[in-house]
Amino acid sequence: MKKLLLMVLSLFTMVTLASTATALAAGFKSFEGHNTIIDASPVNYTYDDDGEKIIFKKDYNDYLHLYAQKDKADILSFIPFIDSQVGSVYEVREVHHKKPDMTLYEIISKKDDVSTGYWLIGKLQGKWVTYVSYDSLTNLGFNPKKTHNLSTNIDDNSLIIKTYDKYGNLDFAAQPFWDDSSSWFGITNCTDFYRKAEEKK
Repeated sequence: MKKLLLMVLSLFTMVTLASTATALAAGFKSFEGHNTIIDASPVNYTYDDDGEKIIFKKDYNDYLHLYAQKDKADILSFIPFIDSQVGSVYEVREVHHKKPDMTLYEIISKKDDVSTGYWLIGKLQGKWVTYVSYDSLTNLGFNPKKTHNLSTNIDDNSLIIKTYDKYGNLDFAAQPFWDDSSSWFGITNCTDFYRKAEEKK
């Protein structure tokens, strides 16, 4: 009887995790390809939602900045979680979200092939904001001081952020989801769900 009860509880937990992992963030449509920023060469985008022309560009200290193309205003800066950012490389790509429809940009910083930062940015009421960052992940139990390889994908319309340790083992997973009540992206820890999924492979 106890074994049966444990099996039922285990199945219930897996179903609950699966439902959570697929339902919360079911609003992401697609990614564009990454633009890799190695040097001071600018990467230009036209923001789909309002036509604003923007530039991502590294400064002489190897920090990445988001600039307005029109007046070169420095809108946002991206500071990697690392003692020395010199030599940092940044991957930038456009992300499309539905309900509500919006264009976002995802930035991943790396140094020596190790991930050192993550940002998901967009506009809210006409102003550029950072919706998700390493701080958001840290609040869910992510340890930024450890060596990580971070990757993202869209799984069943959900944006999944995963990090792997130096041995290639999944050590953290999270997914952002749009919260209508706060008009902001919430984020939830789904490490257990994806760890179990990978163990089955």
